[in-house]
Amino acid sequence: MTKGKPLQNTKDVDLFSFIQEAAIIGTWEYDIETQNLVWSDVTRKIHEVDSDYIPNVESAISFYKDGESKSMILKYFSEAIEYNQKYDIELEMVTKKGKEKWVRAIGYPFFENKKCVRVRGLFQDISKAKNTEIEIKKLLTTTVDQNKRLINFAHIVSHNLRTHSGNLSLLLNVIEEDYSHITKNEIFPMLKKASENLNETIQNLNKVAQINIALTESYSKINVYKEIQKNIDSISARTIDTDATINNNISKDIFLNTVPAYFDSIVINLLSNSIKYRRASTPLVINISGNYQDKYLVLKFEDNGRGIDLGLHGDRIFGMYNTFHKNKDARGLGLFLIKNQVEAMQGNITVESYVNEGTTFKIFLKK
Repeated sequence: MTKGKPLQNTKDVDLFSFIQEAAIIGTWEYDIETQNLVWSDVTRKIHEVDSDYIPNVESAISFYKDGESKSMILKYFSEAIEYNQKYDIELEMVTKKGKEKWVRAIGYPFFENKKCVRVRGLFQDISKAKNTEIEIKKLLTTTVDQNKRLINFAHIVSHNLRTHSGNLSLLLNVIEEDYSHITKNEIFPMLKKASENLNETIQNLNKVAQINIALTESYSKINVYKEIQKNIDSISARTIDTDATINNNISKDIFLNTVPAYFDSIVINLLSNSIKYRRASTPLVINISGNYQDKYLVLKFEDNGRGIDLGLHGDRIFGMYNTFHKNKDARGLGLFLIKNQVEAMQGNITVESYVNEGTTFKIFLKK
C-alpha cells in the first residue's frame, strides 16, 4: 500500500485489495526527498518479484524494454517531477522471470510550494487486451480489398460525421449567443454551407457503401482547388474560433480522378489535426500546395503547430488509437484513417515533423 489517506476499516482494506487483484491494478509511490519507492503487492506480482522485494527508481526503470518503452517512461516520469504533468501511457516490460508484458503506467505528481514532493501512480497489466489489439491489427492487414473498404467506410461514418456535426453545433451556439436575427446575420450562410457539406458527405458515403466490385468504379474527376476550398469553408467556424489562417495555394486548373469521400476525409482530418494541435502562443498558419511528380499529384499540408517527436513516435504515427498529445478529445483514428484511404487509392503518405516547429504531410495520389 502507498502513503495517503488511510482506509476506514479492515473491510475497506480487504475490498480495496480485492479490487486491485481482480483488475490486476497495482499502486506505487515515490518520495522525492527520501528517494523511497513503494510498490503494492499487485505491482510486485505484475513484475514477478518476491513479496519482500524493495524497488528503487533505477531498478524499476530497468524492467521496461529497451528502446521506445524505456525512453517513454524516462521522459514522462521526468516531466511529471519537473513540470507537474501527470501521465497515462502503455509500455512494454520484461518481468524478473523473463516474461514480456504490456502494462499501463499512470503517474500523478504532487507539488508543494512549486516543488514536487512525491509521485503516486497506478500500474496495470493490460497484456491480454493489448495482444488482442495487436492480433486484430494483423488481421486487418491481411483482409481483402473489399473488407478494407468496409472498414474505411465505418471509420468515415464515425469520424467525419462527428467532425461535421461538431461544426454545426459550434455555429448554432455562436448564433444563439451573439445574434438575434438568424437568417440576416453573416454567420447564417456559414451554417447553411456546413449543412450542405454534411449532406454531400453522406451522399458520398452511401456511394462508397454500394461499391462491391472494384474501387475504380467509385472514382470521379474533381477540381482539386475547389474541393479543398469546399472543405476549408466547412470548418470556417473552427478557423474563426481559433484565429487560424489556411492558405489554399493549389493551382485552380489541377484536376484529379479520385474517390471524393476519401479525398474529403483526408483533407478534413489533416486540417482538423492542425487546428487541434496548434501552439497556444503562436497563431496557426496552414499552407496547402501541390505539384506533379512523375505519375503522382503530391499535395503538401504544412503547419506551424506543436509538432510530433518522430524519434519517439515515428514507427506508430499512423497506428490505430495512437495519440501523441494530451488533448481530451483525441481518438487516435485520424491518421490511421488517412493512411488507409490513401493506400486504398494506390497512393502514399509521408510526414516530417519537429516539436514546437510544425508538421508537414505529403500525400501522393496517382494522376
